[in-house]
Amino acid sequence: ETRLTARTLANALCCLETAFMCDLWNRILQRFQNCSTLLQSMQVDFRATVAMFLSLEDFMDQMRDRFEEVGRAAKNIMLDVAQAYSAEGTRIRQPKHRADQRRVAYQQLSDNFAFLWTIADNNATQLRIDVEHIISRYPKDLDANCIDEFLHFLDFLSYLNVERSAQAIMRYMRQNDLVELTFPNVAVALRIFLTLPVMVCEAEHSFLKMALIKNHLRSTLMQDKPNALAILSIESDVTRALNFESIIDTFTTRKSCRKLF
Repeated sequence: ETRLTARTLANALCCLETAFMCDLWNRILQRFQNCSTLLQSMQVDFRATVAMFLSLEDFMDQMRDRFEEVGRAAKNIMLDVAQAYSAEGTRIRQPKHRADQRRVAYQQLSDNFAFLWTIADNNATQLRIDVEHIISRYPKDLDANCIDEFLHFLDFLSYLNVERSAQAIMRYMRQNDLVELTFPNVAVALRIFLTLPVMVCEAEHSFLKMALIKNHLRSTLMQDKPNALAILSIESDVTRALNFESIIDTFTTRKSCRKLF
């Protein structure tokens, strides 16, 4: 029985279809792995995310035209690979729209905040149009009459010797509180843009940590405490750098048992 199972597996591995799929998916997954690593980094921004999605779509479209190339590579994977396909056939394509929906969502967010990347290079007319659009998207966060504030901020940037990127501008505003108070809506727009999560891997990571933390030993804890423990576990590098001596001293002082003699 073991020999029969091994022979069946060997025959399946020697099929040209198997070799073809191995070579094809190796090429695809290598590109997806590298892109996924970039998208999970803390330095990635929406422009890079949208460009990555579009480039992956182009790459996948090009793979359809590389059938012969992949087929030749599959025949040379090993000596025992069959040199002809065992069956010819076609399948009914089932289009999957989930990736398209995610790309469209990223594209819309990138378009909403695109003017913030080049705010120092915008002209007043285009900036007015962009600000009106962002106000319509976030009416509860931005003042409806903040167009003049953005126009003033555009003139203000022309006199500053700072890097013309959204991160550098936000960093400068945080370091100078008066500037942030003078342009509150600009600061809000930058904070919204720079804190938007590019990927959902952090949320998936938090669910994994929650499953490890909320076990039977902590079954009676309210939801806030496991959430806090999950954050401390996820941000372990920051947690280790904190000094808890004063917190421990305060806790022991309050919880210590005192006996009267």
